[in-house]
Amino acid sequence: IDTIIRREEAYEVRDYKTSLEIVTEPEARFQVGLYSAGLRKLGRRVEKGSLALLREGGSEVKSFPIDDAMLDGMEGKAAESIQGILDRDFSARPGEPCGRCDQSKICKWRSKEMAL
Repeated sequence: IDTIIRREEAYEVRDYKTSLEIVTEPEARFQVGLYSAGLRKLGRRVEKGSLALLREGGSEVKSFPIDDAMLDGMEGKAAESIQGILDRDFSARPGEPCGRCDQSKICKWRSKEMAL
């Protein structure tokens, strides 16, 4: 977590990014959601998440609500990932993020379109 901001009785989780090219905005929001779910496990109420996009000449903060449904989903996804690790399931999952991967030129799982 980059920053936890206390707002009266609730918290805001903020992540700072210098680019949304390597990590997309949905991926960054997912990261903030996971952090928020962890804080909920510690008994903290998180009501807001935000991404601070740091750029030359200024910054932009994009805020979004955090609610119980989102946090329940995050906990479920985290549990699935942990179970996959415990089961030693490291299957390739080619997809949209592969286009941003610095290993895409040598990856045996890349699609034919990416090989061009």
